[in-house]
Amino acid sequence: MLTAKAIFWSQLGDDKELRLRLICFYLCLSWELYLDQREVAEQIEELLVGANLSAYQRWVVDLYREERTSLEDGRAAFARLKGVVRRTHNGKAVRAFLFSILPDHKQAAAMKHPLMGDLVGHRSGPTHLFATRRARIANRMESGEALPEVEREVEFDEFLQQAGFMDSFQLFWRKPPKNRDNKRTRVLVLAAAIVAMITPLTSEEEFEREVRLLQRRCHFTEETAEAIIRISFHLYPEELSPTWIAQNFIADADPADRDSYELLIREAAQDEALSPPHRKNAQRLLAEFDEFFF
Repeated sequence: MLTAKAIFWSQLGDDKELRLRLICFYLCLSWELYLDQREVAEQIEELLVGANLSAYQRWVVDLYREERTSLEDGRAAFARLKGVVRRTHNGKAVRAFLFSILPDHKQAAAMKHPLMGDLVGHRSGPTHLFATRRARIANRMESGEALPEVEREVEFDEFLQQAGFMDSFQLFWRKPPKNRDNKRTRVLVLAAAIVAMITPLTSEEEFEREVRLLQRRCHFTEETAEAIIRISFHLYPEELSPTWIAQNFIADADPADRDSYELLIREAAQDEALSPPHRKNAQRLLAEFDEFFF
């Protein structure tokens, strides 16, 4: 079997979207074939070295590495890969690439897996890549049928569209000393959004006070507390939905961080010294946390 190093990205052309979709599909397939995820992680790092993906594309790769993908994720990822292959017309090279990075003892299982049907031709008859009847392809193209959406990508795009989120995410994703992945960076930005909605920050003194508060209440390191406050200065809380922020923070944050923030928000909701807008935000945030906890 060829090794991953024997297949160079240049053999597949210059299309970065193809490289992204190959990596994402490989990640989905790795779960379906029960590959050793430590070996998969090493393989992905090797593939990323020469892929020359954009920052956004690397963020997407991180999404697929967060947790086990479902069969539906795999189907959607494969559909997107097929869409690129139809455009680039390099199906044989794509097939060779995928099989080159699968372990020898998983080759037979890959040949039989439902996700690989179009790839190896065992469902449609012909053996060329993505073999489907021409009429079916033509009908799909004529109907303008959109590619299936990958839920995690849709949700991430919605995250980036929030006011001030993309710039903040880019500033802290994979940066030392924390080297945060996509999920941990999202939590950092969401934590900052909550602070921005419940805390009036207008001076350096308030900055230092809130850093110390986060260290004490939430047990954050000084670096993390400073990052949260720094981000909060550059967000636009009046344009953010407390409900959306709370739901996403609760979904992604660790239990300890959820517990700490629940107390932080509860204190703000009861703080009569806060302005009405800040207290209202705190109360709306708290409603979501209460629904989650109870």
